[in-house]
Amino acid sequence: MQINIRSSYDSFRELRENNAYYVDKTEMIEEYLVRRFDKAVMFTRPRRFGKTLTMTMFRDFLDIRQDSKEIFSGLKVMEFSDVVESFMNQKRCYSCRRHRYRNIHK
Repeated sequence: MQINIRSSYDSFRELRENNAYYVDKTEMIEEYLVRRFDKAVMFTRPRRFGKTLTMTMFRDFLDIRQDSKEIFSGLKVMEFSDVVESFMNQKRCYSCRRHRYRNIHK
């Protein structure tokens, strides 16, 4: 299996479908949805540190309009069966300006 190493992905789905190299950060989905959830979460990181990729990861996990089991297969978040059953593809997600500025509603 060939690994695709590209420096800039801004779509989690595209990254996974292209078999790109990825350090699994999906455990943060469980952390923020179960342990730290509030009305708003702000991800502050320096430029080019994956803010957009993080938001598309959340969108792809939560959005009711898509089936995300395949792209999250084998990742840490799938070990949390309660989170997968309660949240995966259960919420309506809205986006503006390509992949930026997400509103995730309960």
